[in-house]
Amino acid sequence: MKKCYRKQILLLIIAVSIPVFVKQTRGESFQAEKESLIKGDVVERQKAMLTLRDKGKSAIPVLCDVIENEKNYAAKQRAAGILDEILKNTTTHDEETLSILQRIVENSDAGTSNLGAMAVMQYKGSLRARRILREAIKLQKAEQIKAQVLGAYMVNIEGDKAEIPFLAEFLNDKSEYVRVVASGYLGNLGDKRGLDICKEVLERKPVNDQIKILQMRAAIAAGSIGDTSLIPILKTVAASRDYGLAQWQARTAVKEIELNSIQGKSERLKYLKVALSENDNVRWAVQKLVTMNDSDSLKILEWAAKENGLAGAQESSLVLSAIKRAKEK
Repeated sequence: MKKCYRKQILLLIIAVSIPVFVKQTRGESFQAEKESLIKGDVVERQKAMLTLRDKGKSAIPVLCDVIENEKNYAAKQRAAGILDEILKNTTTHDEETLSILQRIVENSDAGTSNLGAMAVMQYKGSLRARRILREAIKLQKAEQIKAQVLGAYMVNIEGDKAEIPFLAEFLNDKSEYVRVVASGYLGNLGDKRGLDICKEVLERKPVNDQIKILQMRAAIAAGSIGDTSLIPILKTVAASRDYGLAQWQARTAVKEIELNSIQGKSERLKYLKVALSENDNVRWAVQKLVTMNDSDSLKILEWAAKENGLAGAQESSLVLSAIKRAKEK
């Protein structure tokens, strides 16, 4: 009887110890991966990143800890990249994680706060996430960070026009850069109130890098606003290298506006087919056709891939191969 009793006690001790042992082992594993993520060489970092990504939801606390507390900003960015991938799967979302992310978003360090906002944006459909991002935008002092968090907010709201009044507030921001960015985001929602802001910026002489960067953002915003009245000034920018990166963005904006002004699918497809023969517009045209993702758009890509000497032949072929591989998985 005593032997049987001792056996039961031993089994109970083992049963209680197993979860503790598993928890400790898992913690040690995470610690090793965390160390590799932060301090490892390129191979060690890549291995740790893949492992943490594959662990999914269980890796979230470790990744958040790195983002919140690690001093090495490159390590923070690596952790944020993995976290972003994990959070794209909505089954990993919960209120506990969102609370941790809210604390990160409220961090006094602008870079850390921004990384937290990029993670919160994945909580699409969450009113709490929207509130967190709204407050985060208002907290930011650096115009570039504020603009990036505005971008995260736009991803989160998924085209909800009910958010137009909030976004319109930033047309009066003290930062001209933020005003231009807000103009484009409003344009994405069908509101053209930022048209004049973009036009005025694009009409300036590109005398320094600061103006050129602003004009690049204005060209992007103009494409989002989509008003044909902006085409003349966009063509002026697109025709001169003096505008730097704004030149390419202006060219793309013109194509966006012209395409969106065409009525009827068949005519739009013809426009894109022509663009596949234009060196400067190949990538844009291919992306548009891929986004359409139907039999008609795929037929044009298949045609282009077979046309030797066509500017868009190689790009179309590469995209078709990628689509095929994705379907095979």
